[in-house]
Amino acid sequence: MTTEVRPASALGPPFEPVAPPLEAWADGSIRVGGTRLLLHIVVNEHLMGETPEQIARNFPPLTIAEAYAVIAYYHANREAVDAHLAWAHKTAAGTLAATECLLAQAVALKRERSIEWRIQGSGLKVRKTM
Repeated sequence: MTTEVRPASALGPPFEPVAPPLEAWADGSIRVGGTRLLLHIVVNEHLMGETPEQIARNFPPLTIAEAYAVIAYYHANREAVDAHLAWAHKTAAGTLAATECLLAQAVALKRERSIEWRIQGSGLKVRKTM
């Protein structure tokens, strides 16, 4: 879409439309205002009843103007943003599950090594069962 800046004498003062402050990152996430703040966080805050002023106050890199712009973009493009929100929640759930699995493996390994260390310190022989 090309926009034309008209001279002030034609139809009022010059005006340039401003695009919403959104940036797509390589990992598929959408960030707001040149920050690391995720689009779905701002939209979720809005859907929970927070005002743009409250959202900007809760996330200091975000300006009030950016919060309003993101919320306006959400309302103008609800289907696309809702699809992104669903993807973001699914991705977050997958990441959480993978993290929990790795944590469980690390805890099991630490427990095993702790038992081996105690046995070695006691002078008992360790019999391998594998």
